[in-house]
Amino acid sequence: MNRREVLLGLCAAGLAVRVEAEDAPAVPPGAKKIGRAPGTLEGDHFWSAEHEILVLERSSSNKKAFKLRTVDARTRESKDLSAFNKKLADDLVGDRVDLALEGIPGGITYDPPSCSISPDGRWLLWLSGNRKWVTASLDGKEVYSWPKAEGVDSGMHWLTGETWLETRVVEKADRLELGQMVVRRIGSPMPVSQTTLTGVEDATWFGISESRLLGRVGADELSKQETILVLPLSGAPKLERYTVPLPKPAIVSEVSLSREGNRLVWLLQMSEESDGEYQLHLSGLRGEGMRELGRMRGQTARTSKSRTGEAIYWPQQLRWAPGGKQLSFIFKDELCVLAVGDAPAR
Repeated sequence: MNRREVLLGLCAAGLAVRVEAEDAPAVPPGAKKIGRAPGTLEGDHFWSAEHEILVLERSSSNKKAFKLRTVDARTRESKDLSAFNKKLADDLVGDRVDLALEGIPGGITYDPPSCSISPDGRWLLWLSGNRKWVTASLDGKEVYSWPKAEGVDSGMHWLTGETWLETRVVEKADRLELGQMVVRRIGSPMPVSQTTLTGVEDATWFGISESRLLGRVGADELSKQETILVLPLSGAPKLERYTVPLPKPAIVSEVSLSREGNRLVWLLQMSEESDGEYQLHLSGLRGEGMRELGRMRGQTARTSKSRTGEAIYWPQQLRWAPGGKQLSFIFKDELCVLAVGDAPAR
């Protein structure tokens, strides 16, 4: 579901159903709520340690600025990263969006900056609304930045605790393609390496496993399978693909790769209605051993936070905890944690 679909849903008159407090949607059995956290259009979250979650959310003092705080997954205690927030206030800003240009009623808003945390939980990397890349230690003591390449849409994937892959998407003829892969290192303005690609279709690139970039090409309608793309990071970058059968016809809302690179968690939308049923499933990289982790139902509800007084809620932001034993997600502005269990059969 993209930004326009979400916001049009929020603005649609007469489509929302009032949901009273006692009818609030439940999370899957075994999941626990550990605190408030924003949805995709308002922020993000990441695991910075085995029991610590980093929450990105809007700053109350500046409509385009964001800030960080930590949440202890055991005690639910929350603390602002004061030193980081103070030092990076001018760089941790969102992208300006004019809603009218997208055919959506409203004024100017700011999307959260795209962010990623290093595997060791020490560094945050993000694409600032100031059109530059920034990487900073969470204590705020070390900060590095460099300009973003113009005319491309970029993604980021950590390789080690010090290096990451920047993917650059370009528009060619009538389609989007993955045009370059750039390996970068913390503290160095020059790339470690840069590979130019030809004829590689763009996808939702969701992680790296065994020196291979993984992506998916999903449909916007119910489907019995999902296509996975595999692109080697070394040698000849020849694109491969395979299909993963789904347990039932569904729209794949998200796929998240475990930190070990050997398991996937799938968020499946089981109908074309955003307030229908959603299921979480665990599998191997090719869909082997797929099993259900839980299910919940999307909701429309009355809220004072929306200009129309209506909001749509669905599960989002699947994140693996270090060690691969827990999974987190956001549902109805709540940060939820669910035990994943053993790896699927291979």
